[in-house]
Amino acid sequence: MQMAWHDPLTAIYDLMFAAFLAIGAIEVVDVLYRSIPSRYRKESGRGRPSLQRALLIAMVLLGWGAVLLGTFWVYPEQSLAHSSHAWGSRIEIVEWKERLTLMAAMVMTMVAYVLIRYREVDAEQQRLRTAASALGLVVLIATGTASALGVLAYR
Repeated sequence: MQMAWHDPLTAIYDLMFAAFLAIGAIEVVDVLYRSIPSRYRKESGRGRPSLQRALLIAMVLLGWGAVLLGTFWVYPEQSLAHSSHAWGSRIEIVEWKERLTLMAAMVMTMVAYVLIRYREVDAEQQRLRTAASALGLVVLIATGTASALGVLAYR
C-alpha cells in the first residue's frame, strides 16, 4: 500500500480535531455539572484554575490548528476560501465539516474566554459561565455529528 504525502497530515488533523472535541467537552460538562445545585454533593472547591486555564488555551490552539491544517493542507481543493458553492446549492459533507469546524473554533474561543475571564462564583457570572458552556456543548455536539457523517461519507 502506497502512502500519499497528505496522509500523515490527515492523521495529525484528525488527532488535533479529536483532542479539541474531547478537551472542549470535558471542560464544558465540568462547568455545567458544577452549576447544578445539589444537596448531596459536597463542594470540593473550584479545583485548579491554572489547569483549567491551560486546558482551555490548549483546546483553542488545537481547534484553530485543526481549522488551518484542514483548510490549507488536508482539504485544499475544498477550502473555505476556494469554495465555489453558494449556500443555496448542494454542498459536500466535507465542506460542511470544514465550516462547522471553523464555527466551533470561533465559538469555543469565546467560551474559553468567558470561562477564563469570569471565574468568580457570584450568581451573575455563574449564569454567564453556564450559558457559554451550554452553547459550547451544543456546538461540540453538532461538530462531532458532522465529523462522524464526514467519516461515514468516505466509506
